[in-house]
Amino acid sequence: MIEWGAIALTLLLFSCQSEDRPLVIATAASNQPAMEILLEDFTAASGIEAELVVAASGQLTAQLLAGAPYDVFISADERYPNKLMDVNMIAGKPQVFARGSLVLWSGRDDVKLNPAELTSGNRLAIANPKVAPFGRLADSLLRLRPDYSERIQPRLVYGESIGQVNQFVFTGAVEMGLTARSIVHENSRGRWEPFYPEVTIPQTVSIIRGNREEDGRIFIEYLLGTEAQETLRRAGYSLD
Repeated sequence: MIEWGAIALTLLLFSCQSEDRPLVIATAASNQPAMEILLEDFTAASGIEAELVVAASGQLTAQLLAGAPYDVFISADERYPNKLMDVNMIAGKPQVFARGSLVLWSGRDDVKLNPAELTSGNRLAIANPKVAPFGRLADSLLRLRPDYSERIQPRLVYGESIGQVNQFVFTGAVEMGLTARSIVHENSRGRWEPFYPEVTIPQTVSIIRGNREEDGRIFIEYLLGTEAQETLRRAGYSLD
């Protein structure tokens, strides 16, 4: 015999728990430092608890397509949220909240940083171009160089995300890496130089369809507001 009353009570409890849980924001690794600051301010201003899930944009997209219960998706480009929009997983359209650029970063003072040449024998880390937008940008810019095949490609080390590239550089596993400016801007260790700063990629935010769409809209309104935009500017993003 089916206890309809018990089932209804269970569903009601699940609904309440779902509403009470933190807003889950899946963010590209390149945006993690800024988002950690912004989420604290967002919760203080709105009263909405939020938590981050961090990975490469492509990895997060695969997780969402597999049913991961994320409410907001912050991608390091427009390509991945557009994939989700094609299958009707996004409420509305992805919105650009800032633009990111690459830097050449080393944790060592004895490494020569010359973005124009890159002729040293040091290992160079970039993010996996198949899943990380900044890795794809780094790969495309490096391939434009006439010495790519002979002098650059053999020295490349790949991280699964910008976060892993940063770990490689920070720990000294590689001598230098191409990473997002938003990562190293607040980092006091080592030195960095802009790498084709005129080439930027849009950072986007999207609401995932579900029962937290209104909270997602509140977050986007906050993210596009004056205070959050100033925080992003200080963190090394371009707002043009």
